[in-house]
Amino acid sequence: MRVIGVINRSQTNSDNPRWTNADQTREEEAFFRKYKKIAFDHGTKVLSDYLSMVFREHIRKCMPQLKNGVDELVADNQAALEALGKSIADEEETGTTEPDPQRVAVINVINDFCRFLRGSLEGNVDQGSKEVRGGAKLEDLFNNTYWDALGAIVALDNVSEVDTWTTIRNSWGAERQMFLSIKAFNILVRKEMERMLEESLRCVGLAHQEMLTIRDFAGKTIENIRVQFPNLHARIMDIVASYLEVKLKETRSMVENCVLMQLDYVNVKHPDFTLAQQHAAKRFGEVAALLEAANKEGSDGATKPVMTLQRPLNTATGRASSPMPTRQPANRLAGSDSESEQEGGGGSKKDASGTRKTNGYMSSQPTLTKKDKLDCEITMELVRRYFDVIRSIVRDSVPKVIMRFMVNEVKIKVEGELLSKLTTREAYAPLLKESETIATKRRELKEKLDAYQQAAVLVRELGTA
Repeated sequence: MRVIGVINRSQTNSDNPRWTNADQTREEEAFFRKYKKIAFDHGTKVLSDYLSMVFREHIRKCMPQLKNGVDELVADNQAALEALGKSIADEEETGTTEPDPQRVAVINVINDFCRFLRGSLEGNVDQGSKEVRGGAKLEDLFNNTYWDALGAIVALDNVSEVDTWTTIRNSWGAERQMFLSIKAFNILVRKEMERMLEESLRCVGLAHQEMLTIRDFAGKTIENIRVQFPNLHARIMDIVASYLEVKLKETRSMVENCVLMQLDYVNVKHPDFTLAQQHAAKRFGEVAALLEAANKEGSDGATKPVMTLQRPLNTATGRASSPMPTRQPANRLAGSDSESEQEGGGGSKKDASGTRKTNGYMSSQPTLTKKDKLDCEITMELVRRYFDVIRSIVRDSVPKVIMRFMVNEVKIKVEGELLSKLTTREAYAPLLKESETIATKRRELKEKLDAYQQAAVLVRELGTA
């Protein structure tokens, strides 16, 4: 640090800061007249040169830190500008080699979205660790939620023995059947199988909701597009939702057919149903033997019903099964009703089927004989067994239908659907319209970036000076 003298300036000169050569000459002459020995070490010019030297020295000392600071500002602004995405107008101005920058931009967004959507279904992308998502959620729906819902259905839980017998009686029509009624079996089993339809359609709805969740999660991967081109992002979400709605209707129809077709044809020769039929035939044989033994011990055939044994055909083996008892009162042709009078007494009596009559009219609460209860027991058991067979089939079929007509259809064809509706030249302008917020922010960042780049050039020049 040194002392450098200068001639004081008047207020007039201070108000007019212009410094001319004449002013410089007058100052030098004044120093020579009074301070000749030190005149060359003082004066405005000497002060200016000295301050410039001090300033340059200071810059040299601070240059590394200054250069790093400017470079960081340039890098930060460059990164912020890139995070906003490239403007389509900028690409057109720079003369990109692509024939249609707008088309390329839309296709790239669609590809990114569909790649993540497929990856979510296949488990190939990171979906976080907070909850089960994507294809894993669908697998849980099929093998746990839907499986448990069908397993909770108990066949004939709301059907009593009397209801079953009434169904059997109604299926006879005007003629009593000697064997188990296949009509009653079909009626009961169809009513029970219809209960699976509601849960199956509910499973379709849950799968559709999960597909919409996957769509929303895939949409977050193109969040920058939502900020830069909100119209394009919203249009992609709407197209996928509409496509899923179409596939939902198709899948519901197919699942409904998958369940209802089991009602159209009751296959009593299904391999898994054979054991149930064999069990029923065995049960028939046991009870028939007991009833036949009871008939032999009867005292009078005219007043006791005679039990005759028929051998029904076993549908599983094609052979005659154990004898089945039928009641035939011996004195029916003579018009005798001695058994009914003995059982009912007074104005109440039973007909041949065991239904109680009151004054010649059927009662609403029938009294079931052993034979009637046996028919109900075997019919209900066969319905339950057949219901279990069909439940196993539906459990396996419905998830396959959902995967075929909804999940895989979306996974394979949604990209083509998006391309067909978003890559028309008329759609580019509204879809690629940049939001005002992004446009303003990009303009400000460009101005700052230009200023920082100029500062960086100046700092480099100072460093080499």
